[in-house]
Amino acid sequence: MPAELKSENIPAKSVPRKNQQYLRLAKYDGRTEVEAFLRRFETCARHNGWSDVDRLNHLMVSLSAPADQILWEYDSNTLKTWSDLVQRLRARYGSAEQASLHQTQLATRRQRPDEGLNDLVLDIRRLMTLAYPNCGLEHGEVLAVRAFLDAMRDQSLALKIREREPVSLDQAFKLALRLDSYRQAAEGVIGHDE
Repeated sequence: MPAELKSENIPAKSVPRKNQQYLRLAKYDGRTEVEAFLRRFETCARHNGWSDVDRLNHLMVSLSAPADQILWEYDSNTLKTWSDLVQRLRARYGSAEQASLHQTQLATRRQRPDEGLNDLVLDIRRLMTLAYPNCGLEHGEVLAVRAFLDAMRDQSLALKIREREPVSLDQAFKLALRLDSYRQAAEGVIGHDE
């Protein structure tokens, strides 16, 4: 369990500061990444000063169908702490055991005809996080750049970006946007001359 979700790291009951805005925890239905939801949960718990009992209660009421099924599938007496529920959510919706599936999805990811570069880069980031959760930053950026360039529909544009040897996904994305806008502007000028 990540350190930020361990109850030992949090005081039993911390009190929110006066005039501090209360953070609301959104519902979780199991259709989005559980780790992102758990990060938001931890942020709300820390900010709002929830005790361990508060954490369990808030976590339970934040589950909506079909994720709330986890509450009545098991004997309710076995859910004694919020960390018990976190373990069940990770077991059901987590991707730790699915890393090889996400690695395959990343390797075979291709830009769809109606998909912009922005959407593509966002999905590459998502798949990188799932495929290589503990990957170091430098190595991860190399993998992400390669996956992004391999996924691009316009492989001549991808080749021009490769020639510039971007060291990060952000750098590759910015190059792609700039070079693509140059291409579009040149095509627009040529189209007006004809």
